[in-house]
Amino acid sequence: MFKLFKEFYIIKHFPKSYPFYKKILCNVLFFFSRIIVHQRENELSSKDLLKANLLLRKGDIVLCWEHETILSLLIHDPVNHAAIYVGKRMFVEAIGKGVEYVSFHKLFTTYHSLVILRAAKGTKRIIIRNAVKFAKSAVGKPYNYEFSQKGEGYFCSQLVNEAYRSAGYNTYLASISLARTTKKKLEEKLSKAADALRPARMVKGNFRTIFVSHNLKLKGKNLFTKKTRLAT
Repeated sequence: MFKLFKEFYIIKHFPKSYPFYKKILCNVLFFFSRIIVHQRENELSSKDLLKANLLLRKGDIVLCWEHETILSLLIHDPVNHAAIYVGKRMFVEAIGKGVEYVSFHKLFTTYHSLVILRAAKGTKRIIIRNAVKFAKSAVGKPYNYEFSQKGEGYFCSQLVNEAYRSAGYNTYLASISLARTTKKKLEEKLSKAADALRPARMVKGNFRTIFVSHNLKLKGKNLFTKKTRLAT
């Protein structure tokens, strides 16, 4: 059966001082970003599900990709979302309506590709516990539509990156990068999202890649789809 939207809801959870016009703008942008442009069946296989389920450990970062909506046309990467596994088959993620829990089943049936990242060998358990604790404490906070270091909200890759950074772990990644080139500065003028950490960049951080789904491959620190090279 054809669906017009991947998922749709009215975003109501914003920082207290957020201007009304920005609330309207965020809802309009979200509305268009969830329009389905390519109707597809879920591409993750039962073997992917089994392997991912067996390998997952508390504190693992999961990168995933949905390529049905307009959003997937704007982010030309093998993955476009990030979440952190907090145990008991539950993840914490930051999406349009804010930071919330999501089940393994929903994550697996929503997205089409999957990558599991884990902290470097020898990482102390206290760091993992504190990263998970940070993520759980963020549940209920709004989405970071400003893509700024200031404020109480998070975007998806910022949430998982800051969870580890707050625990004292060096991820080698900045959630918000400073614009260094003229091109980047111009992009920053148009949107601060240009400086935001994209989920695909997480692969290049201080994490081990534990698993990639059958439709992705990894060469060094570069993630590819098996059809076309999408990220370097």
